[in-house]
Amino acid sequence: LPGPILTAADFRRIRGIDRVGFRAETVRATYRRDAGPGALERALGELAAAAEAAVAGGANIVVISDRAGAGEVSVPSLLALGCVHNHLIRCGLRTSADLVVETGDALSAHDFACLVGYSASGIYPYLAHECVADLCARGEIDLPVDEALANYDRAVTAGIVSIMSKMGISTMQGYHSAQIFEILGLSDELVDRYFTFTATRVGGLTVADLQRELDQRYDDALALAKSPAPEQLPTLGLTKWRPVGGEEHLIDPKAIYLLQRACREGDYDLFREFSAWVHRGGRA
Repeated sequence: LPGPILTAADFRRIRGIDRVGFRAETVRATYRRDAGPGALERALGELAAAAEAAVAGGANIVVISDRAGAGEVSVPSLLALGCVHNHLIRCGLRTSADLVVETGDALSAHDFACLVGYSASGIYPYLAHECVADLCARGEIDLPVDEALANYDRAVTAGIVSIMSKMGISTMQGYHSAQIFEILGLSDELVDRYFTFTATRVGGLTVADLQRELDQRYDDALALAKSPAPEQLPTLGLTKWRPVGGEEHLIDPKAIYLLQRACREGDYDLFREFSAWVHRGGRA
């Protein structure tokens, strides 16, 4: 492959490859929403077992797909990939197959960089591509679809290269499977099992906690589909602070206000108030 980002045609050729010495098999990274507590952990166990069986049975390309059917929740692509990658290492089978990811949750350059860093040889971002194609169809991007998709893939690849270069890595092969990241906010048990040997100094969410978040997002998506304006997606506040319904941010307007006043006025009491605010609720 000339790069890690696959077009739809590339992906179809890889998944349906029919050449001597190559065999591809797809494993699904989903679980039933109604499966109850422990569903995500069971799904990861089944995913790992399916990948092991595929490689042991002669497949040398394993496609991990998060495409979900009715009533199914997609497993986060990076978690699914880390699960399969590290399980195959423990089984002594990792060098017998390449991993390809078909995912709807990879959007930004960092998402793709993480997938390459955790051993994805190819990534087909079907939802990102469908969004770009839809924007072209509605005239919001004044380019042919093929050109718009090529621009997106080129920008993503440039983003991965930029991230690599900051680490002093000059080739995609040197970055592939290196796991050169630090994890924040996931429990030691989760990291040890699915992102083995990745540095982590701050604990956090367990697999059960992740399932609770995924279930909530699934339920919110169904509720949105039944809303009067289903085409208007809510702003989650992941990158910008939102006063209502958004992701909670450590540095919010109150924190900035208190810090600025404390510095301008040289008021230690205000600084203590700022410190108490950013460390509220057991924050590290």
